[in-house]
Amino acid sequence: MSVLRALTNQDRILILAPHPDDESLATGGLIQVALEAGAEVRVLYATNGDNNPWPQRVRERRIRIGAEGRRRWGRLRQAEAVAALSHLGVTRAASGMAFLGFPDQGFQSAVLEMDAAPLDALAREIGHFRPTLLVTPSLHDRHPDHNSLALIAGLALQRVGLQVERLVYLVHTNGRTPLHTRIELPLTPARQRRKREAIALHSTQMLLSRRRLLGHAGPVEVFYKPVDPQAGHANHPLASAHVSGDHIHLWMPAAELPRLPSKLFISMERLEEGGVRWVMPLPFRSGPVAVRDNLSGARVGEAFADVTERGTSIRIPLARME
Repeated sequence: MSVLRALTNQDRILILAPHPDDESLATGGLIQVALEAGAEVRVLYATNGDNNPWPQRVRERRIRIGAEGRRRWGRLRQAEAVAALSHLGVTRAASGMAFLGFPDQGFQSAVLEMDAAPLDALAREIGHFRPTLLVTPSLHDRHPDHNSLALIAGLALQRVGLQVERLVYLVHTNGRTPLHTRIELPLTPARQRRKREAIALHSTQMLLSRRRLLGHAGPVEVFYKPVDPQAGHANHPLASAHVSGDHIHLWMPAAELPRLPSKLFISMERLEEGGVRWVMPLPFRSGPVAVRDNLSGARVGEAFADVTERGTSIRIPLARME
């Protein structure tokens, strides 16, 4: 564990928020500290948070929500985000914030279906703003929009080719601490109070989740250093993944394997050649396993599974894949 380094007026901080409210929950203290140091802060909202049906049903007292209803809700959540950021000191003028408008609850599909639009947009934003500090969700956040955006942000950074200091944050977690370096930002009582007030300005989200959201307004804001995707991680059933020779090697301990029939999705990106999206069933016994293209359903090759009492290892021969 370490304390966040001192920020200066030379810093340019780019914060990626999957939905309106994530900026206040995860970085409400950081934003205040950065602005007080004279740093430039820009917040990117990946979505408008428009696919948020239960709070909308409660607030509007309606069961069915159509496309226009979701757009209306998105506009309301945008306005809440603008108010919260303004309370924290960020104005909409100049480069303070931007709403990218991608589909709420849609980033996992974007990854699995190789939709290039989010990657292109983030690469443009990073290349234009050229941050000294990039703050994104963690790969280990349990919300699919958060972990998928973390993956896309990493790819965008590689595409731009910048060497940028990075921090990641967790909003949705089961309480198990990630295996990467914890960075703490202590908050004064005044900063803690302002962060709490900013969170409360997201009134649509306070309807059903007030206690959980205000729980993020503690005396310490927590970030993490990004972990190498190849490293093992206690929060994920895939304990090991690496490429050796012309094979992908995967290892899943028995204690982490799902008890019901499940699928394993494999997403690989080559910045020069494009990516692949494969899917295969998780096997219950040793032997060959068909690997299919997730988009077309066509069989692309065969993996080999070794299932023991300790767990399951899978070898995917890259050279034999179509």
